[in-house]
Amino acid sequence: MDNSIHLAERQERIRRGFPAFLILLILGILTATWVGLFSFMGTNKASNVFESFEERNVPAISPDDIGILPNLSELSTLYSADGERLAELSLRLSDPTPLEDFPDHVVQAVLSAEDGDFYEHRGVDTQAVVRAFLENLKNDSTQGASTITQQIVRAQGYVGREVTFQRKIAEIKYATEMEKIYTKDQLLEFYLNSQYFGWNSYGMAAAGREYFGKDVSDLTIEEAAAIAVALRNPTEFDMRRNPDLVKDRRDIVIRLMVSDGFITKEEADAAIAKPVAPIPHETLIEEAPQVRIEAIRQLLNNPEFNVLGLTPEDREVAIFGCPAESNECEEQPGLKGGLIITTTVDMGLQRAANSLLRTWLPVPADGAKAPTGAITTIDNNTGAIKVMASGLDFGTDFAAGERDYDLATEGLRQPGSSFKPFALMAYLENGGSINSYWSSESPLKLQCSVPCGPGGSFTWTVRGGGGGLTRLFEATYRSINTVYAQVALATGPENIADMANRLGINSELPLVYSLALGAGEVTPLDMAAAYSTLARYGDRLRPHLIERIETEEGEVLYEYEIVSEQVTDPALAATVVEAMRNVTRGTAPKANIGRPMAGKTGTTQSFRDAWFVGFVPQYTSSVWVGYADEQIAMRNVQI
Repeated sequence: MDNSIHLAERQERIRRGFPAFLILLILGILTATWVGLFSFMGTNKASNVFESFEERNVPAISPDDIGILPNLSELSTLYSADGERLAELSLRLSDPTPLEDFPDHVVQAVLSAEDGDFYEHRGVDTQAVVRAFLENLKNDSTQGASTITQQIVRAQGYVGREVTFQRKIAEIKYATEMEKIYTKDQLLEFYLNSQYFGWNSYGMAAAGREYFGKDVSDLTIEEAAAIAVALRNPTEFDMRRNPDLVKDRRDIVIRLMVSDGFITKEEADAAIAKPVAPIPHETLIEEAPQVRIEAIRQLLNNPEFNVLGLTPEDREVAIFGCPAESNECEEQPGLKGGLIITTTVDMGLQRAANSLLRTWLPVPADGAKAPTGAITTIDNNTGAIKVMASGLDFGTDFAAGERDYDLATEGLRQPGSSFKPFALMAYLENGGSINSYWSSESPLKLQCSVPCGPGGSFTWTVRGGGGGLTRLFEATYRSINTVYAQVALATGPENIADMANRLGINSELPLVYSLALGAGEVTPLDMAAAYSTLARYGDRLRPHLIERIETEEGEVLYEYEIVSEQVTDPALAATVVEAMRNVTRGTAPKANIGRPMAGKTGTTQSFRDAWFVGFVPQYTSSVWVGYADEQIAMRNVQI
């Protein structure tokens, strides 16, 4: 390398290191000076000199200025109906752990890495200041000398982070005062649980899970030392990006553990022989990401969960705990994480749905466009959402097949003919008969009194018929468009939209006649909910995902109560269901599962969307297949 480059690098190191070096120089001189003063002048005179210096350069501090160390927020945990842990809900990865639950070698690795004399000093390690001062003189480095207590002072924002003499003196004063208020164990427990270790992990326990997929109780000596290295600089000492650098520093920490008397040389040699081997980030596949996202959305935005707080901001703190940078949050009343949230999802059914989607609609490895799907299942007896599956994972890596929205709850798509049962219900409610006969000739030209479709035309040419007169019962399971276009004209779009909304469709529907053929947009969840109402003969249950919320102490804060509403005449609903039972004789012969069921298929123009929504007595499911981002015709797609 060119000598000029060496010179430039050296000058830059000196320039960047000068403020820290200067402070250490002054602190070293001050340390020696105070010792000399007390020896030469006597205690009283030296104390007067010190107090005069302190008055000019050190801020006055009272115990009230230090306040109370915040109680670190516990993780809220999301569970399935059958007791499986689905996700931990936190704005940051954190798992506060009592000091007594940390293995000795984990605590010792941190002490050797950061503050070997922690239990000996009173907040400031003067010997470490002198050592760092001499080391910096010798090596042109900027070795620090901050104790664990000083690091807590900085992290809690009691002093700034600028490299100034006054700030360092204030930090020392705060640290010594803090050690008068808290025991060593209290400070160490807070430190082990609050420090940042990289990759959004706060605390040793969270870092153990992030880097090694282990509980803190299972960490080995070499793993604990590798994590402790990150305390110095989580970005520079990132074991995933800089494993060699971390190993060098880790091995130093392990040797320090020997010299500190924590482990034997044999234990150290065995640990040093091991490589730095973190697991890849997020190696555990989340089996129900849509459930997690939808649960959070509901908890934050639905006033039904006001027990957690009256505003979305209050509920966010109740679920996720206090932000890492907020001291004021801990002083406010209310819940702060640590909730146990039980959902309605059945993981056995969820896994089966995930497997079906990934088998039949795999995400191309090269990121090419391909159809995907969504499956939603509702318990007809309770309204509980048992399955919320998507062929795409939730995320922002579009090339890897992720999407930042949930297909089941946010994927608005035209339902095609699967909307016809709602038109039939509206027609029957307005005096129509399931046994009426209609012309099924195709094409059929119709004139509309309001726009026929979203395009605004008052002329409607409908295709898809069977010829001759067809009974409405048969036209339903055969899905004859020309018959249902006439049913729409006889019923009116307002009545069709009203019926769909009453049954469970929540999206805004266009008041056009082609609504009867599925011109509106709906979600898979809404379709499952509306069909579930039909399965219950017009007795509507609101679909729900959150079953129960309780604290870690077992106090139940929320529990879902089943409330139903009869929204249609049961006899008319039974008539529609009977027509839907014959779907296997019409458009869905593959839906014959050998047990009582009813349902309806639906496709949109050029097969851009394909649906099947159906139910057995216990469950209702909606299945949608299509392209996630664009309306693309599906060719040669079989399921």
